[in-house]
Parts: sequence; C-alpha cells; structure tokens
Amino acid sequence: MGKVRQFYFPPSIEEAQRAYTDLGNVLKPSTKNGQGFRHPKPGLDKIVAERLSAMRLFCFNYADMQKKKPNSPQWQAASLQTAKSLGGNTYMAQSLCEWTCVFIGDPEFMPEHHHNGKAGCSLLDDDDFAQELHLHLQSMGKYCTTKDIVQYIAQPEVLAKLNRTKTISHTTAHRWMKKMGYHWTSQPRGQYADGYERLDVVEYRNKVFLPAVQELEGRTRTWGSDGQDETAADQVRHVVFWFHDESTFYAHDQQKKQWVHKSEKVTPYAKGEGHSLMVADFVSADYGWLWSPDGGESARVLFKAGKAREGYFDNESIQAQTAHAMDILTRHHPYENHVLIFDNVTTHLK
Repeated sequence: MGKVRQFYFPPSIEEAQRAYTDLGNVLKPSTKNGQGFRHPKPGLDKIVAERLSAMRLFCFNYADMQKKKPNSPQWQAASLQTAKSLGGNTYMAQSLCEWTCVFIGDPEFMPEHHHNGKAGCSLLDDDDFAQELHLHLQSMGKYCTTKDIVQYIAQPEVLAKLNRTKTISHTTAHRWMKKMGYHWTSQPRGQYADGYERLDVVEYRNKVFLPAVQELEGRTRTWGSDGQDETAADQVRHVVFWFHDESTFYAHDQQKKQWVHKSEKVTPYAKGEGHSLMVADFVSADYGWLWSPDGGESARVLFKAGKAREGYFDNESIQAQTAHAMDILTRHHPYENHVLIFDNVTTHLK
C-alpha cells in the first residue's frame, strides 16, 4: 500500500490514460478464459471501489480536457469537475489528485477507507463517511434525530474506523445535521384536496342545503358576541342544528416537525400514521356535544378502524349512531325540533 502524499505534480496525458486502463483492470478484472469481466474485484471494499471509480473518471476527464486545451493545465479543473459530477466538494477534488498521483507511481496503491481525518477538518469533509452517515439516517425513518448520529458513532466498529475513543456530542451532531443538508422544519406536503367543489356537491349545497337552512334559521336561537342567548321571548319551539362529523387521531400525529433533507420532495398529504382512533359525534351551538343533561348518555362513538381491528365505520354504523342520538334527543329535549346535518360523503348518502 502506498502512502498518500500532500504535494504532487500533474501527470502526462499518457500516464493518465495508462492509469485509466489499470484502474479499469482493478475494478473489472477479466475472467480466466478472457471472455467478459468479473465485477467487482473479489474482496474489494465498496467504498474503496467507489474511490477507484472516481479516480478512473478523473483520469478520463483530465486526459480529455488536456487534449482539447494542451497549452493550459487542466489537472485541478478536471478534479473539480469530477468531484462536482459525483456530488463532492473541493476536499474530494484534492483527494482525487493525491490518490491518482500515488496510483500512477504505485499501481498496487489502494485509497484505504479510514476516517482518521486531518487537523482542522471535520469528519464530514470525507464524502464517503458523510454518505455512510446519510444512509444510516435514512434507514432510521423520517423521524431521525441527532441522537441517532451520536449512537451510530458510539458503535465500537465505527469508533475503531474513525480512530476515536468516544462518540461525538449532541451539539456536534446538530452541526453535522445542518452541514449534511438537513433542516428542522415541518414535513413538506402537497395540497390536500377534497371533493367539496365537485359540481354535484356545489349544486346540492346551493339548491338544496342552503335554502333549507335559511328557511329554518329564523327559528333557531340567536347568540350574542358575549355568548348570551338573545332569542326573542315569544319564540317557543326552537330548531336546533346538530352537526355530525368524524375525526381520526393517529399514534404519530403529535410529531409535527422533523429533520428534513434538502433533497426531499413534496409528498401527497397523508392523513396520519400508526394505529388510529376514530371519534364520531354530534355537536350544536345550543348544547355542545350531544349528551344527556346528567352526562350519563352520549351519542359519541369511539371506533378502532382497520381490517384487523373493528372493521370500518360504514352506513350501518352511521344509522345505529343516529338512532341512538335521536333517542337521547326525544327523551331529554322533546320540546324542540332537531335537525341532524351530515357532510356529503358516500357512507352518509347511502
């Protein structure tokens, strides 16, 4: 194994072309019968193979650019172009120059995969290590944290690879998150679309629902801005609107923010994740939730939706809940007219 030197001189085009061929033989040695190639070389570390591939691309770019502009040095320009095409930075470009020079002088040289780092440099300056860490965070799911980095570095094999005796702090992990392109924010989501603006829904709302509500509105209670009942004293039998709806709560809905990588795209809005609990109830401006006066009876339904749980809240469930609500209203509020209002979904329309 050769040792990477810090000072180097650009090779000739012929040396770069020869290194290009030699690197190809290392990465894809020919089979014993000479037909085809083995890929990759047996026992070749994945990270080392990636570095050798980058060096090979660098040799090609350098030779090509030097041919086009023979009177101007293209060594640094080719290294920067190669690093940029591979998603790297100037540190990667410098490493490519060093590794390739050493390989030209010693074809047995392998850019070993150690994360010893350099004085004044962050471990994340090593693109291979940064990629490893990024892949680890991806494997932790969407709610990865700085704790996952701290625990990853604390693994004995990782500490040995990094030539460290202890893991990093959470403060350092926080800096690393930002340096790798993560930022603490809400999950990017696309627009949530519903069917409230469908032509048939709009027609029903404008021609049936709103006229019916307007006709009954004069018989409902009137509430002031201070919450006081301002209904006329001579209005005896009131109309009470009861609005029905369902809300589904998911196990992970409390997690609103997370570390989001800059490359993450907007995804369709998801209603939630994890086990769910659906709550279906009636509510009115006059009484609040539909309960009996003593609080002993309620029209509320708690439902664990799912094929392997309690099934689904279907039309029969709606009918049963509505019948129970009507029974409570008949027994406890018999001197009012009650109007139960449902939203325009298939289960309710059935």
